[in-house]
Amino acid sequence: MRIYNKIKVTLIGKKFSFLFVRLDRVQRERDDLREQLKIVTDETLTAEEKAQRMDMLLKEEEARIYDVEKQLARLRETQVKFTAELQEFLLWSF
Repeated sequence: MRIYNKIKVTLIGKKFSFLFVRLDRVQRERDDLREQLKIVTDETLTAEEKAQRMDMLLKEEEARIYDVEKQLARLRETQVKFTAELQEFLLWSF
């Protein structure tokens, strides 16, 4: 009976050792997965922030283009007026 109990205790000890090794491995894998999740989450936020910045830059650029187009239209009107005045001056000069 004592030999049987010793064998049983030894087998249980080996089983617990195996389970502790397995538990340790699973915990390390879980920690690695958590770290990977954190990295992916940070990259996603960074990508979202980049997208927001790009949207802001696009809106600013569109506003600049609109202002330049308005200024260009005013300059064209001024050019037309000056050209007309110059032609009128040249007609009256001769």
